[in-house]
Amino acid sequence: MNVLYEAWERERMNHAKLCKMAIDAGIEQKQLDIVEQQGSQIVQLLLTVLMSNELGLTSEQVIAGKVVAARVIRQQAALEVVAG
Repeated sequence: MNVLYEAWERERMNHAKLCKMAIDAGIEQKQLDIVEQQGSQIVQLLLTVLMSNELGLTSEQVIAGKVVAARVIRQQAALEVVAG
């Protein structure tokens, strides 16, 4: 009886560990989804500003703005990876 109880206890602990891992993975995926969504929103905002008629930018200026924005975003992402 003691052997069965020990086996059951080990299985219960393994199940608890697996459940925690699944929950953690789900939370991490949700956090990643949120970050990706925020990144898309920032890019859309930048594009809207650059192409705004109120700024009156030429096509060349809009392209230059996109290039600079892309470089800054990549640099910031690289800094976050190093700091993370």
